[in-house]
Amino acid sequence: MQNQNIVYRIPLDVHDQTVAAARVVLSADEVAKADRFLVEPPRRQYSLCRRALRVVIGRTLNCDPTAVRFRAQRYGKPELDFGRMKLEKSDLKLAQALQFNVSHSGDLGLIALSLDPIGVDIEKLQPRINAKSLMTQVVSPKELAQWQSLAASQHTEQILRLWVCKEALLKAMGLGIAECLKQVSFPLPIGTQPLKLSHIDPSVQLHLNEAADCRCNSWVLPNTWRIQPLAIDPGYYAAVATMGNCTEVKLVDFEV
Repeated sequence: MQNQNIVYRIPLDVHDQTVAAARVVLSADEVAKADRFLVEPPRRQYSLCRRALRVVIGRTLNCDPTAVRFRAQRYGKPELDFGRMKLEKSDLKLAQALQFNVSHSGDLGLIALSLDPIGVDIEKLQPRINAKSLMTQVVSPKELAQWQSLAASQHTEQILRLWVCKEALLKAMGLGIAECLKQVSFPLPIGTQPLKLSHIDPSVQLHLNEAADCRCNSWVLPNTWRIQPLAIDPGYYAAVATMGNCTEVKLVDFEV
């Protein structure tokens, strides 16, 4: 894998046979998690996305998808447990550097791969979305004046664009949205071009690194991150957050 950021687009509107085949690739823990979903759509989304993740990583590391092993970071973000994977020396070195993230909504999923921290999020536009309610959870104090200057007709689109940008960033940091959603700020309105943050509250550092050393200090600097809104499909909003020298994001369709 070259030094690049790749986002795979995963179709989730498939027939039952494809879902059954996907479960064969999953681990026993993943099958159990899928079965805990009480309704079919999220069960299908999880199974297909997890299968696609295993296939993508398997192809990248030249190993069987069933041999891929995962572990969870502090806030639940998955990472490779490469110590439990049998890999050639060159592939093991790549596995130690490989970063990935997954998101799904509706009939689409996204898998992001990079050699640097990366996060991705996708949200489907729902017919009864309440932008006013969401803004109290998403809009930061530093964004409030810009939000209030937007036309009411922009609120639904802008709250979804803001949501996916923030969640992609927090996922790249390995954080949950409950911790820091209103502690990061973007210039509004958000369009389709790459953008930088306008502010990250320094308190985010406490969530990043309890040891209080310098490893993640640069992560709370707005210029560290580049946020790229993604044009996926009509009715969907998505974004990917990246850092490092590679700024290009390559969007490709996942092939079984």
